[in-house]
Parts: sequence; C-alpha cells; structure tokens
Amino acid sequence: MLGKKSVLTLAVVAGMVALAFQPWRDASSGQEPKHAGDQVAKLGKERVLAAGKAYSAWHKQWTSKGDSLINERPFGMIYDLSVRWLNAELDVEDKKDERISAYARHLDRMKFWAAEWNSMEFQLEGMNKRLIAQAAQKEAEHWLAKERQVRK
Repeated sequence: MLGKKSVLTLAVVAGMVALAFQPWRDASSGQEPKHAGDQVAKLGKERVLAAGKAYSAWHKQWTSKGDSLINERPFGMIYDLSVRWLNAELDVEDKKDERISAYARHLDRMKFWAAEWNSMEFQLEGMNKRLIAQAAQKEAEHWLAKERQVRK
C-alpha cells in the first residue's frame, strides 16, 4: 500500500509530466489554440504559403536566366512544385468557387510552361519536353473540368 507521501509524490510527478507534454499547445507562440482544428487550419495556410514561395522562386530563377541553363532545370520540378501548391490549396479549401479557382491557377501555370517550352527548339536526350509540358497542360484542363462538373 502506498503512503500519503508516496501518493502525493506520484501526483506531483504525474502533473509535471502532463504539463510538459501538451500536444494541443502551439509551440511557435506558446498559445493554446481554441481547438485542434485551429492548428490544422494554421498549418494548412502555412503550407499554401510555402508551396507558393517555392514555386515562385523556381519560376523566378527560370525567367531570369532564360534558356541558358535549360538542361539543369527539368520540367518535372516546376510541375511538381505547381501540383504541390495546387494540393495545398485544395486541402484548405472546401468552397466550390475557391477550389475551381485553385485548379484554374494551376492550369494557368501549366499553360505558361507549355508556351515557354513550345517556343524553344530543342530535344534533350531524345525526349521532346514540349510534349511533356503539353501533357501537363491537358492534365490540368481535365482536372479543372472535372472539378467544375463534380462540384455543382
């Protein structure tokens, strides 16, 4: 049987452990969110911003250097960054119009890259990158049309 002193010590230790481990606590501000959904929403918004910045940085590098380093900047990277940005936006948005707008922005990015790659006359290692960019644009068009159809 535990004595009063042992029970009190156990209670103090358990309280300290509970205070030390607070998964609901927002580590960046030291504030507790009103509920767990607030933390998820905050992280979702941060994800959208981070994805947009990553895409914009890659886009800026490309447009500032033109085609001088074409072989060092594969289309797959810009495509991946655009899709990551799209997925981040879709994860935080439930409204039909905002989801459609996210798909439309992705399509605009793919149209830009299809035009960019189409204007260049080159083939790399037997692969026509224009076809890859055009396929990405068609994929984006399909996703947008599908979202418009499903979310009526």
